[in-house]
Amino acid sequence: MTLLAASVIIFAFIHIVPGDPIYVLLGDTATPDQIDALRHQLGLDQPIILQYLTWTGHVLEGNLGRSIFFQAPVLSVIADGAETSALLATMTMIWVTLIGVPIGMIAAVRHGTWLDQGLSGAAMLMASIPTFWVGLYLILIFAAWLGWFPSSGYPSIFEGGLVNLRYLVLPSLALAAPNAALILRLTRASMLDVAREDYVRTARAKGHPALAGRGSAHPAQRAPGGGLGIRLHLRGAAVRSGGDRNGVCPAGYRPPRRTVDPPPGLSGDPGRHSGHRRRVSPDQPDRRSELSPARSAGRTPMSRDGATLWLKPFIARPIALVGLGLLLGTVLAATFAPWLAPYDPYAIDPSIRLTPPNALHWFGTDQFGRDTLSRVIHSARMALLIGSGVVVFALATGVPVGVLSALFPRLGHLLMRMIDVLMAFPSLLLALGLIVVLGPSVANAILAIGLGYMTTTTRIVYGLTLRLRVETYVEASRSMGAGTAWLIGKHILPNLISPLLVQASFVFAFAQLGAASLDFLGLGAPPEIPSWGNMLAESRTFITRAPWLLFFPGMMIVATAFSLNLVGDALRDRLDPRFRQVFSEKG
Repeated sequence: MTLLAASVIIFAFIHIVPGDPIYVLLGDTATPDQIDALRHQLGLDQPIILQYLTWTGHVLEGNLGRSIFFQAPVLSVIADGAETSALLATMTMIWVTLIGVPIGMIAAVRHGTWLDQGLSGAAMLMASIPTFWVGLYLILIFAAWLGWFPSSGYPSIFEGGLVNLRYLVLPSLALAAPNAALILRLTRASMLDVAREDYVRTARAKGHPALAGRGSAHPAQRAPGGGLGIRLHLRGAAVRSGGDRNGVCPAGYRPPRRTVDPPPGLSGDPGRHSGHRRRVSPDQPDRRSELSPARSAGRTPMSRDGATLWLKPFIARPIALVGLGLLLGTVLAATFAPWLAPYDPYAIDPSIRLTPPNALHWFGTDQFGRDTLSRVIHSARMALLIGSGVVVFALATGVPVGVLSALFPRLGHLLMRMIDVLMAFPSLLLALGLIVVLGPSVANAILAIGLGYMTTTTRIVYGLTLRLRVETYVEASRSMGAGTAWLIGKHILPNLISPLLVQASFVFAFAQLGAASLDFLGLGAPPEIPSWGNMLAESRTFITRAPWLLFFPGMMIVATAFSLNLVGDALRDRLDPRFRQVFSEKG
């Protein structure tokens, strides 16, 4: 069903895209008789439904037609590029595995340390770098300056041997950077999740040699929910804990000496004396002091320290404070751009074109003599506009579709199949198709990028609503006669706010990369409007003569996406119940 719907969309795109293949083949000098004859030969004068059925039949037969551009059968064109694509994908996966898996394991082993924070921040940084920007700088450094690798082309390995793989080193590295960041984070999260499993705790408590190497014992903090905390260490790949409440500790582990009183016991317990025990009231929890009336009558910790709890994820992770600072700086630059920019971003002065950074022009000037710093500052407005628009579009469409699909199964089956069809297309390819059909503009860029993130938002909301609708309080409200609208407003939407805030921050971050990619291809904001992607597209011609024109706009894209990713991680730590309990207990 999904393939059938995808084929309909592809066929529709082919017919909606502006232009007529007949005029492309015959040119402007063709006579009407020639046009009609070729249109009849290609079957373009038939009804659209019959054209689709004919096209589908040819596809099933393996006949994909003839390429107008290459003047060759489409299958042969695909076969010619199969070798390059397969080798490029293989090399990319090798780089991703060599970079992401070992570093992710090290980050998990050193969980909670500065090394873990640094490696996690590096992963965020790699995920925030536009692929085309990395590719340009790899070409500049390793091809133009050092001459180690070729900048373009690819002769087949069947002609020149494996030495021709050096043509794929730079493009595979550019593609591997964001994917290695994803694998790094998945590896780290998977190791930490497995280390918290009951069978790992049991093996650790029994002193399993694979989990209790000598010489690396450290007491660990207790994990949320009263379970045993874990701390992984590089030496011996040891996993240590402070023992459970029955006193079971790993082999070779010596707990630190305690200066507090022993836990309370009953009078007459062997080996204990009543004078060494605390006074315990019948309702008092084990090893806790009695609550005073003044403490109970005061404000709750959440009401007293609400702002502090929101800041604790940032305080606990200093790199998140860096992200918050970068984000605030970008917002301030966009807000006060007319006052912060030293020059008019549109002013042209050919006498100072391609001037390197200096005291008068901190970021240098471009090929028209325009001040780069002023254009970078004003481009922040376009970045925030597109990012905000994409977030609003993704939430405004994804939340209703996801909620209604979960609450109404019959409608949900149809809607989710449509979402599956949209998710079958790569987000950039889908955005390019929409831009080609609708035309390049800021509004169309927001629509094209937002449609890709609407699908992921819908999936997240759909899964969460399926879980919420079977909760006890929702079932109780429904049994008491509550309507669907009341349930959505009272129970569903309030419980979706936390994950949606985190999703919005990540959508905002990756919308920056999508917008920059469309601008770089000339399909985003109009060229006359300052944007970081447009600046990169204009300056790639001067990559060797004026490399600063690539550096400053690219760094602003990276800094904005990086800051949003860090803030999103901190919000997740604050709003996820597992992490929220940790921060509450630490306070």
